[in-house]
Amino acid sequence: MYDYGYGYDYTTAAYDATDASLTGGIMGFFAAYSLAFTVVGILMIVCMWRIFTKAGKPGWASIIPIYNIIVLLQIVELPLWYIVLFFIPFANIYAIFKIYIELAHKFGKSTGFGVASVFFSIICLPILAFSKCTYNGQAADSSPAEETVQPVVDTNQVNAAVVPENTSEVVQSETSEPAVEPESIDQLTGIQPINENSPAENEPVSTKKCPYCGKELPIDATFCDGCNKQI
Repeated sequence: MYDYGYGYDYTTAAYDATDASLTGGIMGFFAAYSLAFTVVGILMIVCMWRIFTKAGKPGWASIIPIYNIIVLLQIVELPLWYIVLFFIPFANIYAIFKIYIELAHKFGKSTGFGVASVFFSIICLPILAFSKCTYNGQAADSSPAEETVQPVVDTNQVNAAVVPENTSEVVQSETSEPAVEPESIDQLTGIQPINENSPAENEPVSTKKCPYCGKELPIDATFCDGCNKQI
């Protein structure tokens, strides 16, 4: 019999090897895609957690379906009926853009940054989450962590602590020094009597004594520098 095979191998071994390599490549691609999708998903969860925390909201609210949209509407200060727009075709697109634009405004970013956040969330959301930009909204203003309580000072207690209850004690302490009463008019005036037999009878008197402490002072002195009292 004639052999018309011309040396070709009609077995399925070659086709099986090709199919196995192709299947392996496809599985590898899907494995890499799944890994990248998981990493991006975890990054988005961390970013939204951080954004919720910076806005004064609990971070766990960002991972709860439906509730995270409600809290996000509170952060961007939009009415809660916006959640209905997510279930309406084309209206949900408007709601997404509006929320991201308002979110950018609350963190001090421009409208263009909010639009870019819709298409490039993997870049813009980490900027909002980990940059130094702060949240500027009512939720942050009413956050308990940033409220400062001013102490109330009772003015009556302050006055009671400063002013003594009995002012007579202060007066008594200032005048606690016993007053030295003059024994005679000569001691009060500081003029010594002139002895007629004294040789200095014609000499003028240039000094006088303090009637309180007895210190000699000039005749024209009005204050005693010893006891600091007026003469």
